[in-house]
Amino acid sequence: MLLVTLEDDDCANGGAFVFIGALASAIAKVKAQSKPLEVILNVERKLFGLVNGAIQVGALHPHDPETLVPLSKSDYGHGIVAIEELVAWGHSLSVPLDFKVAQNSAAPIAGRAAVSDASEHAHESPVRMTKAERQRMDDFFAEGLRRSQRVSEAAATARAAELARLNARDEYEASKARQQPAPVQESLAPMVAASDGPAPLTTGNIAFCFAGLRWNEQGWKDTLGSDRKWLNDCLVTAGQRGVNERRWNPVLIGAWLAVHQGHVSTRQVRARFQTVDLLKPWFDAWRTYEADNGDTP
Repeated sequence: MLLVTLEDDDCANGGAFVFIGALASAIAKVKAQSKPLEVILNVERKLFGLVNGAIQVGALHPHDPETLVPLSKSDYGHGIVAIEELVAWGHSLSVPLDFKVAQNSAAPIAGRAAVSDASEHAHESPVRMTKAERQRMDDFFAEGLRRSQRVSEAAATARAAELARLNARDEYEASKARQQPAPVQESLAPMVAASDGPAPLTTGNIAFCFAGLRWNEQGWKDTLGSDRKWLNDCLVTAGQRGVNERRWNPVLIGAWLAVHQGHVSTRQVRARFQTVDLLKPWFDAWRTYEADNGDTP
């Protein structure tokens, strides 16, 4: 606990009250005692915020030094507080302060009760401040305001820097995700060569045969003309612009629709192979595929 000695000039009304503006200079006079000098300097730097916080929560009650009328929580810079309140508040701090009035000052009277009593008799014994005392208090709170502004500006700068860092991280992760290759689809089945069965179908044929399953005819043409990974397993002939068309294995197209993705039922795909002329030559291959991969209704 740091012992803070209050001199006559720091007090009012016979030592019953202490000028708020005198606290900083009183703490500045504290010798190292058992605490490192850095601790004392830290208390002095934080004093304005500590006092203001105590007043806002009602731990300290500032009064006008001339009339002893209570002051508002926003205009108390020239005020005084009861010594007993100050002592109790000082003991409650994380680095406790023990405020003592110097021996040559009159003994303090009882805290809050003294405030009330003194208010009733304020006209009998007004407390006067010298010009130097008022200037000292004004300087103390002006410096406290400047410190608060610096802290607020530093906090705002730190907050802006953190937001910028988070935005940059999000943008980096989004850019990284965009550059990731699409997951490779598991191969649908071994490719069936054209020489081993019916002729593969063109893009237009596939679009016509499977129209209404997942996409309409135009939708199928758009899909088959895209670079979706799963199409690689279904492609028999890559084709060349202006020379020949892409050609597809319809069994693997149907397998992607029903068995692997579940967009339609196996029964619906089977019906196409049974009823659509272009797919009928592939019906046996489809039945074999069903048998090998589980005949899903």
